[in-house]
Amino acid sequence: MISRILLILLLWSSSSYAKVIKQAVIECVPTEKIVPPGERKASIPHTEVTEEMIKNRRKEIIQKALEAGVAESIAELGGSLNFLPEVATREVTQPEKTLSFNEYFARTMPQSKIDSAKKFLIENWDDLEKIEKQYKVDKEVIVALILVETNFGKVLGNFNIMDSLFTLSLTSYRPEFWTRELINVFILINRGDNLYNRETKGSWAGAVGLVQFIPSSFIKLAKDGNGDGKIDTVNNKMDAFASAANYLHISNWKYKTTYLKEINEKF
Repeated sequence: MISRILLILLLWSSSSYAKVIKQAVIECVPTEKIVPPGERKASIPHTEVTEEMIKNRRKEIIQKALEAGVAESIAELGGSLNFLPEVATREVTQPEKTLSFNEYFARTMPQSKIDSAKKFLIENWDDLEKIEKQYKVDKEVIVALILVETNFGKVLGNFNIMDSLFTLSLTSYRPEFWTRELINVFILINRGDNLYNRETKGSWAGAVGLVQFIPSSFIKLAKDGNGDGKIDTVNNKMDAFASAANYLHISNWKYKTTYLKEINEKF
């Protein structure tokens, strides 16, 4: 789940539709203390992780999965988990400088992305209308969320999420959090979710799909948008739309409300 999202909406103007320019910031209250980026330190530097530590952690994960009610055959997947040094550095690696809002916007929201958002919204209008009416979440916001998260599926992540979460459970400054997320993957596999298996790919932090849900968010928030009895937020846009809308709905999204208004001042 995204704990804090800067969501920018810039949507189209045409002869058929009124000009829509919306901007929104979603602030979700975290359930645990968030350590500022400059203060984050790995509990164990990745260069100090030994093979013995990896083996012991695998055994611990298998035991935790069994305690969570996972079948033994699935829990045994813990024995194949790999340590990924690249992932270990992601949580504590910082950018060279802090970007202003204008710099961030120019870098992350070029005109080409705004144009693609307009096109995506038009192409999926009917499906988005259905989800908007069901969840009372603006369709433009759903589109913007998917744009910001994965650029409409172009950037889904190519990390093995079980290996990523295993790595973070070893080296992170908050190992309990990542351990819970890893066990949630075992639970999802155990219950037969078609999206999760030993080879599932996603972000370095274990987020999957068009809306980049971590495992606990998938369990709590993911929805079957097209009614086929499965939830696939990677390949099924309706599932992704419904899941994004459900997330915002549960977060008390105020339907048809303008959150920010553009002014002439420079930040």
